[in-house]
Amino acid sequence: LDGELLRLWSALEHGDTTVAWQQLDLCTRLAGELRLPHYAWITAVARTGLHIATGSLDEAERLTEHARDARQRTDNATIALFMAAQRIHVQSLRGQLEDVAEGLRAIGMSLPLLSDSLECSLILTYARAGQCDRARAELTEIAADDFARVPRTPGWLMNMATLANACTVIGDLDIARKRISAAHLAGCDAVKFQKRTVEVVDTAEELAKPRENPFGT
Repeated sequence: LDGELLRLWSALEHGDTTVAWQQLDLCTRLAGELRLPHYAWITAVARTGLHIATGSLDEAERLTEHARDARQRTDNATIALFMAAQRIHVQSLRGQLEDVAEGLRAIGMSLPLLSDSLECSLILTYARAGQCDRARAELTEIAADDFARVPRTPGWLMNMATLANACTVIGDLDIARKRISAAHLAGCDAVKFQKRTVEVVDTAEELAKPRENPFGT
């Protein structure tokens, strides 16, 4: 089953959603035969992920709500984290930024070790929601001492990229320069800043239109 799951992820990475759905059906059947909770939830996560990747947000949201109800029957923190992350991702794609912020804060309270990393995502969420003063204040705080609060873990670059996006949204050049210095000290030879607030660039009607992409319509 592990090998079939790898084939599923590989197909999705290559944009072959037909094969990905076929693999998901196979993995679901094998997980049912094994009757192991781990594989039951990981195939559920994969199903929600495929719906997100192919733009079926209504179905993805339904699955995340179902998963949240089912989660009450388990105390597995990993399962709770994955399912909460998928629900937050759907909310973010829908522009439900207040719900995103609430979800991130809830994860931080239940998993304190992730709180500093989640703070990076919260800052960007505040900025995207138009709460620029709040985002700027928290960004200034986390940028102190060369971003010492940002954990030096494998996710460090991702967190710094999130903060870079927040810088561009609120237009804070001083913190952007500090971020460049921190990246240089970490061994990076290039830094990218990108500003594109989807909710500003496109109307709600335009965002709701189906589009062809490598993962489907």
